[in-house]
Amino acid sequence: MFAIKDINMFFKRLLIAASLLICGAVYASADDSYVLDNGKVYASFAGGDSFRIEKLIMNGKTVATAGSERFWHITCLGPIGENPVWIPQQGKYQGAVASREGNISRLTFVWNLRFDYSGKYYPVRAIVSLPDDADRLFFELEMDLPEGWIVTSTDYPLITCELPEQGKLITTSGWGVEEDLTSANVTAAYPTVSSAMQFVLVHNDEGALYFGTEDSSGSGRYYNVDGNGALHLSMTVPASEGWTSNGTFRLPFAANIGFDPNGWEHAVNTWYKPASYKFTWGGEEMKIANRLETLSQWLLDTFCG
Repeated sequence: MFAIKDINMFFKRLLIAASLLICGAVYASADDSYVLDNGKVYASFAGGDSFRIEKLIMNGKTVATAGSERFWHITCLGPIGENPVWIPQQGKYQGAVASREGNISRLTFVWNLRFDYSGKYYPVRAIVSLPDDADRLFFELEMDLPEGWIVTSTDYPLITCELPEQGKLITTSGWGVEEDLTSANVTAAYPTVSSAMQFVLVHNDEGALYFGTEDSSGSGRYYNVDGNGALHLSMTVPASEGWTSNGTFRLPFAANIGFDPNGWEHAVNTWYKPASYKFTWGGEEMKIANRLETLSQWLLDTFCG
């Protein structure tokens, strides 16, 4: 005889599997994991009652296996000065919802939080996306809030990867800096001299792991890297009050991660350089040749001969 809870779990898994199987590059594996897979990127997330990144394979390279359940930290501010820092373990995990829009497959992982004793839940939605032709994963974040509350800071995504042998860290500090990857935490603050561009890389002879964003607004953020037992990557963003509308906070740009076996220069030229031309300061109208009348003569004499 099956217990009622076993029957409920069976149908829950059946419904999840049915919803995932119709979504192109999103499917449920035999062990009930949630999977995004387009042939270039394979991302597996644990099924069941708790979130966990099980495996990330990118361009044939396994970059993460059986990571921790940490995925986000969100700091809020309440109407009378409350200042909680929420983590996934404080929420009621709801699993994932699969969706498909155009050529993009998504998994939306949901946690319900309770801010007070009203019994009302407010969901956190961590969205992982994989376009059909992409060799990177993309991460977005949303959160519903009670009236009078705002988000002041997010740490998302927090990803634990395999520690590369003899790995080197590259940041865009100054003209670019390479240093040994150690257990010390390194923070690259964008946009400052410690991070002139929106990415960091960890590389060795096997290739380069790229972690960055493509934000045309130039909002401030911190890229965090440390090699304490594993490779820990995260992005910290001081949040604007303007990112909350009608009770929902949305981080206005996605983080992305990818592995390039051709090395860090190829990764930057393939992923970041094309995106930079779409930034407000990187378009055609910002080229020197298209705005000569706005520049001082001494500047033109110095840099243009």
